[in-house]
Amino acid sequence: MLKSVKRAIDVLNLFTSGEPEIGISQIARELGMNKSTAARVIYSLECQGMLAKSTASRKYRLGGMVLQLAGALISKMELRSIALPYMKELHGRTNETISIYVLEHDHRVCIERIEGSLGARHVIAIGDRGPLHAGASGKVLLAYLPRERRNELINELKLASFTPYTITDKEKLQRELDEIRERGVAVSMEERFELCASVSAPIRNYMGDVIAALSISTLASRLTPGKVSEYSTLVKDAALEISHEFGFGKDNLTA
Repeated sequence: MLKSVKRAIDVLNLFTSGEPEIGISQIARELGMNKSTAARVIYSLECQGMLAKSTASRKYRLGGMVLQLAGALISKMELRSIALPYMKELHGRTNETISIYVLEHDHRVCIERIEGSLGARHVIAIGDRGPLHAGASGKVLLAYLPRERRNELINELKLASFTPYTITDKEKLQRELDEIRERGVAVSMEERFELCASVSAPIRNYMGDVIAALSISTLASRLTPGKVSEYSTLVKDAALEISHEFGFGKDNLTA
């Protein structure tokens, strides 16, 4: 680890609920560094919003950026805990792998997963990142972005080919995303991994914004037209139930 990064982390670790504000002299003393070095580290953290100076005490406290990062983590933890009972129910009805993905920059990230017993067990772990254009959950997260942001992101994506079935044409992808918004569900047949398939639906918050994608993953050989219909209904219903937990209703639907 770079020395400058370690120093910054060491400074942040000094702040606790019992000692929310600390001065430069104390920081330098506790970390065994001179005051000028401590001041430089603090200045860098302050510029990034990680620390803020109290006008009353002239001491430093954790800044708004730390709160934003903590809020993002808490939000994901809340989503996982709320969604898990519905994921377990969906798993019990299908015996398939059930996952939740969220959007992070230009990727999707798996934040919760229940492994199935019918074969599709080998590809994704909690915390793994995946492409947005290949796979049902990624397409859901793309489809429900505001149009301008969606267009910007698609223009930035390289649309790498993972299998012969991956969508690599941007116009074709846009048409697929429009259809997903109309259907309320996305289907992927071997787009990310050969022999694997998935069906995914959006999870919304109280404002109607899509905050995650709920997915059923299975073997492509199992996803017959009948199963597509069955799993589409199941995953949409489960995603809607989770959305209701976040206060979503038809009155705040943004499409």
